[in-house]
Amino acid sequence: MLYSKPCEYAFRAMTWLATHEFGRAQQIAEEEKLPAFFLAKILKELAAKKILISTRGRKGGFSLSRSPDNITLEEVVGALDGLEDLKRCAIGWAKCSDNKPCSLHNRFKPIREKVHTYLKTTTISHLVLAEETRKAKK
Repeated sequence: MLYSKPCEYAFRAMTWLATHEFGRAQQIAEEEKLPAFFLAKILKELAAKKILISTRGRKGGFSLSRSPDNITLEEVVGALDGLEDLKRCAIGWAKCSDNKPCSLHNRFKPIREKVHTYLKTTTISHLVLAEETRKAKK
């Protein structure tokens, strides 16, 4: 698993928001079959990090803070989980580095770099396109 459940839920909600422009947490949760209370917490956290815009009040809800082309998975993962896992040693050593590598360092480093590149280059727009393609195949 590349990312946590909160990130998975955030990606699904943000994909939904990219195609609907605005929505309430409850509405998104129902349509995406996600736990509403948990999703609301995630969306508030993303709003606090300026990835989403939160509108309060009876007609309140959430929207993307900018174009889905300009929101990367790296930004979402960084906001919810942090990016420290991309720097950790594959076997858990505290002092693993290029200068003092663990036994898996040289094999794991390119994998870690590919994952980081994937997160940096994949946007919410890519997720929207993938979802549209998936639905078209049904």
